[in-house]
Amino acid sequence: MWSPDRAIESFKQLERFFGEVYNPKFHGFRGRLSIRQAPANPPAVAKKLTTAFAEATGIKILDDYNNPLTPIGAFTRWQLYQKPTGERESASTAFLSPDIVGPNGHGVHGRKLTVSYRTTALRILFKGRNAVGVEMLKEGKKVRVFARKRVIVSAGINSAQLLMLSGIGPADNLQEAGIPVVFHNPNVGKFLTNHTLNNAVFSLNQRDAAEIRRDPFALYTGGAFLPNPLEGDASRRGVQLIGSVSEGNLVITILFLQPRSHGTIRIQNNDPLKIVLADEAFLRHPYDLEAVKSIFRNYIKPTALKLSEIDPSYQLMAPRMETIDDDDALEEYIKENFGHNHHQQSSLRMAPLREGGVVDTTGKVHGVNNLIVADAQIIPFTVDGNTSAAAFLIGTTIAKNLTEEDDS
Repeated sequence: MWSPDRAIESFKQLERFFGEVYNPKFHGFRGRLSIRQAPANPPAVAKKLTTAFAEATGIKILDDYNNPLTPIGAFTRWQLYQKPTGERESASTAFLSPDIVGPNGHGVHGRKLTVSYRTTALRILFKGRNAVGVEMLKEGKKVRVFARKRVIVSAGINSAQLLMLSGIGPADNLQEAGIPVVFHNPNVGKFLTNHTLNNAVFSLNQRDAAEIRRDPFALYTGGAFLPNPLEGDASRRGVQLIGSVSEGNLVITILFLQPRSHGTIRIQNNDPLKIVLADEAFLRHPYDLEAVKSIFRNYIKPTALKLSEIDPSYQLMAPRMETIDDDDALEEYIKENFGHNHHQQSSLRMAPLREGGVVDTTGKVHGVNNLIVADAQIIPFTVDGNTSAAAFLIGTTIAKNLTEEDDS
C-alpha cells in the first residue's frame, strides 16, 4: 500500500542506485533498461581531469549531462547501460530476458514472439512492390517466413545491404550485381555518417592508477561534452571527451560530433554473405579536419596545461605540445592516429525521396509497401553523442506508431 514514507524510501533507493542525478523529470525508473551512474565514488584521476576540463574551458562541472538543461559541461561519472551487478545491459538482456522469451526462442506468458537463433537474414521477399516476407539462412538451411502485415528491418549497419540485396537501391549497382530492381533509389547507402575518433595520451600518477585497478566499475575516468570550437553556439554539443586508463597512461578519447563528411555503402555482388564495400569517408570534408585540429588547440592543449598544474605527474605525451602548435605536424598526427567507433548512422536517411531520403517520418521505405526500417540508419542528422539511446528511441517510437495504426 502506498504511503508518503514508503515513497520517500523508494526515492532514496533510486538515488543510491542512479546517483544524485536521479530526477524523475528527465529520467525514467520503470523501464526495462538498467542505467547506472558509475563509478559510485569517482577516483582521483577523474576528479583531477574533470577539474582540468572545467578550468581550461570555462565550462561547469555537471551532475547530470543527460538533463536537457545542462548539455554542456564536465563530469566525473558516466551514465552507462549497466545492470546493478555492473554487467553490460543491452537490447537483448533488457527486452529478450527470460520473462519475455524462453531458451527455445518462443515468447512466454502468451507472447506471440519467436526469436530465431543462428539465423541470418538474406533478403526481403516481394510480390510486386509489396514486402511479403524474409528469406533466411537458419542453421545452414535456407528458409522463408511470411508476414501477415509488415516486414520491419532493424539490422543496423547491415540494413542498407539488406535493402539492396532485396532490389531497393541504385539501379546500376543492383543490375551489375545481378539483382532484379524492385525500386530504384540512389539514396540507399549514400549518406553514411560516423563520428571521428582520436586520442591524446598523458602520463599518469601511478598512485591514481592503483586506485583505478581496485575499482572494477571505474571503466571511464571523467569526461566532457563541449561546443564545436569552430561554431559560436555554446549550448550545442560538438565534442565528446572520454577519459580512461590504458597501459599505465591516461587516455582522452576525442569524438567530433558534427562531421560533414558522408560515406557510402555498396554491395559487391548478389551474395548475401559477402561483406559490403563501406567507405565511411572520415575527414573527406575539409571542415572535419579543421574542427579536429581546433579541438586539440582549444581543448586538449589548455587541459594539459591545467592538469599538469594540478598534478605534475600528468604530462601530455602524444601529441607533443610542439606538434599541436605546428599545423602540418598536427594534421599528420590526426591522420596517422585515427581511431574507429561504431556510431554509424544515416545510410537510410529519413527525408523526402527528392531530398536524399530512403524512409519517411514513420520509417516506411519509399517506393514500396509494408516495409519499415527501425534503426539508427534512418537518422537524418548526426547524433551529438553515443547512438544507442537514439536507436532505442527510434524503435520505441515506430512500435508505438504501428500499435496505434493497428488499433485505429
